[in-house]
Parts: sequence; structure tokens; C-alpha cells
Amino acid sequence: MPWTISGVTERRRPFRAFGDVVHLIPLNARDDQRFVHLLHRLLPRGGGWTGRQANERSPPHMTDTTTTPARKPQMWIVHTRQHGTIIYGTRRGDGTGAVLSKHRFRGSEHLEVPVDEELGEPYWYLPHSQRSRADRHTINRAAGDLRDAGWTVEIRIDETTPAVGFWELEARKYQYAEYRAERLQRQAGAATATAESIRAANRRSYDALNGTPMLVDHHSYNRHKRLLERLWKREGKAFALIDKAGAAFGRAQAARKFQDRRESHGTTLRRIQGLERQLRDIERALHGRTEWLGQEPLVEGQLSELQARIAKLTGLGIPVKQTGRVSRGCAEVWVGVSEHGQQVLAAEMVEALEEIAYWEDLIAASGRKVWQAVDFTAGDFVQLGGRWLEVVKVSKRTLTVPDQLTGHRAEIQTMADLTRRVRHPHTTTIPYDTVGGKLTADGARERYPAAYEPPPEGELPKRPGLKRGKVHISGGGGARHEMWFFTLDGQDYRAVWPEPGHTIWYGPPTPIADPAPIKVFKTFGLGGRSAELVAELEVPAGIRWREQVFNVLRGWVEANKPS
Repeated sequence: MPWTISGVTERRRPFRAFGDVVHLIPLNARDDQRFVHLLHRLLPRGGGWTGRQANERSPPHMTDTTTTPARKPQMWIVHTRQHGTIIYGTRRGDGTGAVLSKHRFRGSEHLEVPVDEELGEPYWYLPHSQRSRADRHTINRAAGDLRDAGWTVEIRIDETTPAVGFWELEARKYQYAEYRAERLQRQAGAATATAESIRAANRRSYDALNGTPMLVDHHSYNRHKRLLERLWKREGKAFALIDKAGAAFGRAQAARKFQDRRESHGTTLRRIQGLERQLRDIERALHGRTEWLGQEPLVEGQLSELQARIAKLTGLGIPVKQTGRVSRGCAEVWVGVSEHGQQVLAAEMVEALEEIAYWEDLIAASGRKVWQAVDFTAGDFVQLGGRWLEVVKVSKRTLTVPDQLTGHRAEIQTMADLTRRVRHPHTTTIPYDTVGGKLTADGARERYPAAYEPPPEGELPKRPGLKRGKVHISGGGGARHEMWFFTLDGQDYRAVWPEPGHTIWYGPPTPIADPAPIKVFKTFGLGGRSAELVAELEVPAGIRWREQVFNVLRGWVEANKPS
């Protein structure tokens, strides 16, 4: 129960004696002066100590003294490409966590960073900041908040010294993944054991009830009801722990497979391609860029855009010069890279070359083939996901193969078989890093002779191509109609041909006995909303392909074009 003395409400606390006076010290003693006055009210009237004597003999936390707060130590936010962004001059529990955690900094007492003789040992670090430029936005914001909180902060950034030892960084990543897998596995096991113990205790409680129903008018009703509610709540807690264990187990499995996924053949090849692309970007950046800037000032008496830009870049130490090309009141300006920027790009180039060498050595050690365009010709077969797909076209970076979604799930897929099965076969492209193997046309014929047997209905006629002409015809297949657009002598036209039923038109290429005619319309107004029918073109019976329908329209367009 709270007690009140002269309007001051506190809770019961044990008495503590200092000298010959008994003091009553509350639990939360935040305002020292307030409790000094409380002490005075506890003393008998007409006697006791003066305020000065009370301050002299009161315990330290109740002494009324005004002291200057201690000056907070100095910090150094240091960024290097080798170690990333780290903070010196801090330790765990010094109050900086409330400030730095808002800016994605993390604390660790096991940073693999050498101790600096001048700055000491760091505690806070910025994740994923190694081998990269400094995140100046985050660093400046964190430094500003620290200064506002009373700390003295100094920033040191070195972006020009390249990082070395990429293999050590990768080995450390794999080691951390193993630690993470072990920790998550322990968490999953502990959560599972706790959930099982909770459910076992619940089962014992249910068994003790022996199926007794809740007796509404009995004195045991409320107790029985509370027991069931408590068991239900515990059961929910157990299932929540089971879900937590499942999530932790899945993360542990992912951590165990981290190295295998990171060093997989296709992923490594794509990573090398990305690093080579980064080298090309650095090379282009070192050559500078061009800008077009206005030569005349927008406001009289002010500098023009060209003059202001040149002055700004020159002040930043960036080389700039005019190329002499002028167009529409604008002049072309070449903007180079400052000396510091060149050093940063050089450091990035050194690091990219080191990473490329590491991953290329990993590919060479694996002994797997690195496929290229010179290894394939049209008619070969490529292995993709356990299937062999015929190569339709070979490009520098990709192979064109039949689309797997439009064919049947056979072990081998030829373009001829796909054409017999689907009237409108589609193709897709695959990069070389996804190729699993190669099979020549002769090897495929020997290995899968059934795929080359002639169909019982005989060979299909050759699919015709699209006829060309001087009039451009755009458009193509739609949901229910084939639609084309063209212009003759300044007049816009639209041609529409209704497709047969979906199962017929998108099924095997069987002949269409009674195709609908092509309707040609003149279009007027915005978007061709108004139309006038000018011709109906008969489509011959027995067609199989949309190219045949298009060629009928092409013949009419070429016959009616202006001479």
C-alpha cells in the first residue's frame, strides 16, 4: 500500500540507517533534492539538521551537489577498403548503441581488425562495407548524431588503397556460415524440446481429466474452465515454438549450403561476367564523359549553365574542357576524372582483377567445361535440366532452343517434332552458364532413334515465310483475331482475320477446311475508332499457318498500292 507524507506519495521500502538518523529511501531515487526535503519532513519539528548538515551527512546519491558532467571520450570513424567502416574509441555499454544502431551499425567484440596503437580497439562496424567506397551519407549522419549527443567525432576515410586477401574474406564467410548453422541448429533443437515437453505435460493433464465434461452447475466448473483455457494457451505456445524451430532449421540448412551455392558452376560464371562488366565500366569512367550545356544565361547578369558548370568542376579539381562542338545554343564539354577519382577507380580495378583470378582458379579446379559459342552449331542438342533441346540458333551470349512450355515432356525435343505437335511453336534463349552438356546431331540420332522416325500421317509441308513488300504492315496475333495495320496513299487501313477455335488454332497444325475471310477497313479519327469496310479477302481452304493468311493480305496490299 502506498504511504503519503506531506503530499509525497511513495511505496514501502526498508529503512536504512546512516549515522544516528534513519532515512527512508524510495525505490526510484531520481530527484536527489526532492528526497532531501523528504528527509527534513521526517525529522521532528524544532530539531534535526540544517540543509547543509543534511547534505554533508546524507548518502552520496542524496547529496545536493552540482557538478560539471564528465567530458565524453573522442571517437574516430575510420573507413578503409581492407576493413570497411569501423569506429574506434567506443566499447560495449557506453551509450553509443542508441545512436549508432539507427544507422545500421553493429557492435562486436570479435572484429578481426588489428588494434591501432593510437586509436585502440574498435567495437562498432558497418556491415558489408569492406572492399567498397565509403558510405559518406551514413557516416556523416552517424557522426552528426554522435556530436549532438556530446561526443567528439573525427572521420578518416581512405578509398584509394586497394584491399588484398580476397581468399581470406571468402574463407571467413564460409566459417561464419558454419557457426551460424550450428547456432541455428541448437536453437531449433531447444525450441523443439521445449514444445515437446509442453505438449507432453498437456497430454498428462488431459489424461487426468479422463474425458470428464464441464459441469455447468457444479462447483468445479470454473476450475475446469480455467484449466482448459490454460492448456489451450500452452498448446498455442508449443505450436509457436514448433514454427520457430522449423524456421531456424531451414535457416541452418541454408547456412550449410552457403558455400556450395556460392561456388556453384553457373553462379561463379555469372559472377565473373559481372566483374568483367565492372572492369569495362571502370575503363569507360577513366576516359571521362561529355555533357551538353547551354551557352547563354537564363537570367541576365548571371553565369550561363556552361560557365557555372565549368567553375564548379574546376573548383572540385575535376578536369574539364570544351570540345568545340556546338548545337542549338549548347556546347559540348568533356568532363574528366579528378586525381582522387582516378586513384579510387584504380583501387576498384585491382580488387576486381583479384576477385576474377580467384573465381577463375575455382572454375579451373572444378574441371568442368566452360561452354562458349564456338562449341555449338545449329542442329546440335544442349542439355538443360535433364532434357536435350535442339539448338535453333547460336549467338555470342545465348543459344536459341525450343520453348519447353510449348512442347511435351520428352527426354529429347526436336524442332520438327514440336512443329508437328504445336501450330505456333515458340523458342527461347538460354545463356551458356546454364548449359549442362552437348550432343551432336549424329549422336542424338544414334541415342534417340525414335525421335527421328517419320510420323504416321507423313511429313508436314514446309512452313512458308512472310512475303516482303514496299508497304510496311505491322501487327500480328491477338487473343481471338489476327490484326494488321498499314497505310496506302496517306490513308490508314486495318485488316482483321478471325482465328478458328482456340483448340484448333493452337493445337497440332491440321488443315483448316473453312477459314473465315480477311476483312479490310479504312480507319478514320483518333485511334481509328471509325472504320469503313472496303474489301473481304478470301482465304484458301487447307491452310495450316498464319504466314499463309498474311501472304494473302500482302498480295492485296501490293496490288492496291499507289504506283
